[in-house]
Amino acid sequence: MKILLISVFATIAAIQIIKSETEVSSDSSPAVLLNSIPDGTQEIQSPVRQEFQVSPSNILESRSYKQSGCNITIQEIKPIPLPNLSEEKLSGKASVISPEAVSWMSKKYAKRNAVNMLRLSAKVYKISNLPAYSFVTYWPNKADSSISFWSSADFSLIAGGIQQFSDSSGQIHQLFLIHEEINDCRERIIATRREMPNNPPEIPEFPDGEAIYKPIGVSVDANSLLPIQALHDLYNEKLTELSRASQSREEAHIKKLEELQLHPQEDKSITLNFWRDERPSNSEEKAGAK
Repeated sequence: MKILLISVFATIAAIQIIKSETEVSSDSSPAVLLNSIPDGTQEIQSPVRQEFQVSPSNILESRSYKQSGCNITIQEIKPIPLPNLSEEKLSGKASVISPEAVSWMSKKYAKRNAVNMLRLSAKVYKISNLPAYSFVTYWPNKADSSISFWSSADFSLIAGGIQQFSDSSGQIHQLFLIHEEINDCRERIIATRREMPNNPPEIPEFPDGEAIYKPIGVSVDANSLLPIQALHDLYNEKLTELSRASQSREEAHIKKLEELQLHPQEDKSITLNFWRDERPSNSEEKAGAK
């Protein structure tokens, strides 16, 4: 009897543990942010470029100009021998790629193709004391037309903070977002210049609380909206962090402008080298062959 009671209690306890774990996982967000949110403190290092050196004896002619405070030098140099690709193809001596290189390129492009490029453009309306609303156009891959929707999310925060993420299906997306911010003053100036009435857009009503979106017009495939839903899930989850990082980036930008005013960067000189190729072009070779 004691063994039976112990077995019953153990079964009940196991069911409670499984139930609690299921409830926790269902409450978690399916979207995962795969980048750290930039806050303007990260230093962007320019790539080191190797300077192309030309010996003075190889310079045939040199001319210098000045434009916008920058010195531009154009130099004609002696020709640099290059392989004749057309002759290589005709002679059948095309280079052979090693199997190792083929394997490396296959893995590289397979990884690249695994990431979807999410293409969006957004107009963010910040009118008076109202919350920000965004009108977004979305171009799904392999779709015949775009999808438009209104959102109660401020997509200017998304543009600066979210770069790469995965949706509920596990698909990874690289965000490519172009946005513009529109306010009362800007709209009035544009309307005056164009001699048009300043008619604000008809923004649908959104409930208070977390940001949501409302597609416009055509019926939309649910799978196509998975990345859009993931963006809103991340926005609601990371809103405080996105807002704080946006403010920090703006402060860093203002500080950078002040530093440039106090310590202007020296104008850099530009040198353009070129040489003349006396070999006939492919079109001329084909014409001569006839």
